[in-house]
Amino acid sequence: MESEINMDKCLRAMVRAFFDGFVSAQAENRNVRKNDAKEIKKLTADIYECAAPCFVSVLMPVLISFRFDSYDSAAADMSARHFSSDTPVKILLRYACGSRESYELVTDEYRRQMESLLSGHIQTPDEHIHSFRSTDGATLPAEKAIRAVVRTAMNGYAAGLRSGAAGMNGFRQASILRMMPDNMHCLLFDEPQDIWAGVETEGLEAVYMRATKNVENFETLMKEMNEAYRDLAEEDGLTDKDKND
Repeated sequence: MESEINMDKCLRAMVRAFFDGFVSAQAENRNVRKNDAKEIKKLTADIYECAAPCFVSVLMPVLISFRFDSYDSAAADMSARHFSSDTPVKILLRYACGSRESYELVTDEYRRQMESLLSGHIQTPDEHIHSFRSTDGATLPAEKAIRAVVRTAMNGYAAGLRSGAAGMNGFRQASILRMMPDNMHCLLFDEPQDIWAGVETEGLEAVYMRATKNVENFETLMKEMNEAYRDLAEEDGLTDKDKND
């Protein structure tokens, strides 16, 4: 049973998860058709400036959690470095990544995602998987990697709602339910899989089980997703728009 995930693979999956969530929310805000290249190009041009600070605000706490055992120890280290609200986002991101190599990987993936969007195309999980092959570098526990990708997708989606049209305080459950298997696909597989096959007959749980590979990963995903739902409701007042409509 797979218990460790390649760190580089996890970082790249996190970047994709942010864009998946952020762009999905922005597209919903503006009623953009995600299969329309012209509309995606215009959307990307509109969000180009706000994407970077949102990206750093979402990824930074997750990346820091890889390096520190507690919030207090991270806060103390940042204070010792005299970080403030005026610290450039590039400096904050490099600090959060912990090494030049990780920073370059994250920023390269950011550019790759943005270039795809500027061309009018949203990168698919298959394309993401084809673009990377795991290395023999550092690893982290599969549970931690799954939690990081889930949280990044959810918080990226919330960031897209907050930075979009005024009054958008509800998420679409259908979007969240679609994002989770796709991003697990990117994190847990080295070759593309048809994880959505048979969803009409087998149901969504079967898709989630295929995407997560085993019961332990499935339970980790569901627990983190539910915790993220609760945090977003408590901290940002975000609710399920599908239930409210």
